[in-house]
Amino acid sequence: VSQSRYWLEVKNDVKFLLDHSDCDGELSVKEMKKIIPALTTILESWSDDEWFKPSGYRLIESMKLAIEAKEPLEFR
Repeated sequence: VSQSRYWLEVKNDVKFLLDHSDCDGELSVKEMKKIIPALTTILESWSDDEWFKPSGYRLIESMKLAIEAKEPLEFR
């Protein structure tokens, strides 16, 4: 199974984030609107002592600001 086909089979909308470069490109407003609820659910399931949990919430806040501005979230 090719990687692109695999991602088509993934049902969780966090796939739009996970199948994305962390150093280039962008997430569209449409993608971010799908990612936020999925990522929130994942973060809520983690214990509070997970050191990277706050980073996940900061990413969500950045996505919300981008959505409010009707702009994509750019990765550089």
